[in-house]
Amino acid sequence: MRRCAIVVFFLLSGPALIAGNGPFEIDELLDGMWLFRVPADSAEYTNSLVIERDRGLLVVESQPSPAAARRLLEAIGEVSDKPVRFLVFSHPHVESTGGASAFPESTLVIAGETTYDALKDETTSLGADIPLRAAAPDSWVAPPRVLPDIVIVGRLSLTDGPHRVELLTLPRGHYPGSTIVHLPEHEIYYVGAQVTADRNPYADPEYTDPEGWSAWINSLLFSRPDKVIPIRGKTLDTDAVREFRDLLAWLLGRVNHALIERIPEEDIVDFTIESEGFDKHFDVDAKPFFGRGMVQRTLEERLDKKR
Repeated sequence: MRRCAIVVFFLLSGPALIAGNGPFEIDELLDGMWLFRVPADSAEYTNSLVIERDRGLLVVESQPSPAAARRLLEAIGEVSDKPVRFLVFSHPHVESTGGASAFPESTLVIAGETTYDALKDETTSLGADIPLRAAAPDSWVAPPRVLPDIVIVGRLSLTDGPHRVELLTLPRGHYPGSTIVHLPEHEIYYVGAQVTADRNPYADPEYTDPEGWSAWINSLLFSRPDKVIPIRGKTLDTDAVREFRDLLAWLLGRVNHALIERIPEEDIVDFTIESEGFDKHFDVDAKPFFGRGMVQRTLEERLDKKR
């Protein structure tokens, strides 16, 4: 590990499309702010948000691998000659953290406390869905881990540069302690894996909290965001975010219904998947399909609360 963490406590119209570089389409969201975007079903790359600061660039998401990170850094060089100063992890899964070792040594890495803890604990698996998405899952090798330099507890505000940036950690959702990026003057949110638009969300088998996830989406909608940026795919509007909220709400309701009806626990996952409406909310043709894992994790959460 090359880094030591400093814990910091804080209380604190459509985009222009630039010609794509390699795997990325580049959306200029604001002056000095770009989204390096990939398709919603991308296996090797994710979206990365890049924001100019006075002393360099802030990059959100390092890509899933060092090779993908190098492609990102090449693409960033086409739109800005500023050095990369900050790198933000939204959560510890490889899709967010896997490419960090390819960034310059001078880059300050920022993440939430649970992300730091997960990266530091070598026994914690961070692969999540990336090996499942890979063309050859059996040959997938976990990339080197890079520990954050700055650990957020609550909220961190960056006031240098033309756009004020808030980094906020969330208590619950896709992964506890996930970091989102908020530009309050423009109501733009980068939410990482907290919202997906492909009707095929992945649930961490140990840490995803579907009830808390749904509650946070409601809070996000209450703030009336202008743009919501997921970890893959296009920028979302509030209608797309509501559709994702409705997916979670339907899933929670269906699992609760099965428990009320005393469906045997071992049958509830199949009961939910076979229910009318499942294929409306979930893309049952997605490959790989993560819907069964979402149902299983929702059931486990419900049983834990029941006990």
